[in-house]
Amino acid sequence: MLNGSEIDLIQFFVRRNPEDDENEESDEEHGTRFVVDVDLSRLGRLQLDGLIHDRKKRFDLIVRTDERLPADVQNGIREVFLQTGEWTGTEGGVTFQASPPNFVELVPAVDADGDLGLFV
Repeated sequence: MLNGSEIDLIQFFVRRNPEDDENEESDEEHGTRFVVDVDLSRLGRLQLDGLIHDRKKRFDLIVRTDERLPADVQNGIREVFLQTGEWTGTEGGVTFQASPPNFVELVPAVDADGDLGLFV
């Protein structure tokens, strides 16, 4: 990520699981899960943890930070989330976690040869 005159590392994780048959009930998470992890100069560490169900047209998002985000920032994120859901016909919700944020720790993928996965 370009940050002023510097380039900062963003960690990004994606895992796609096949959806269940529509007639089958399951408690497992299916769909596409992503985690974006970045350290911002003013907000500190920020993590976006999302789960998208294509067939169900559902998107759930958890925003994690070290310190609680101010109410106006949380409300702004909620408003963008709700507006986007209306435009796309997607249901879901956004929640916030802080103090403790319970960050998901991302581990780089290593193949059988010991090579790391792709860093962008």
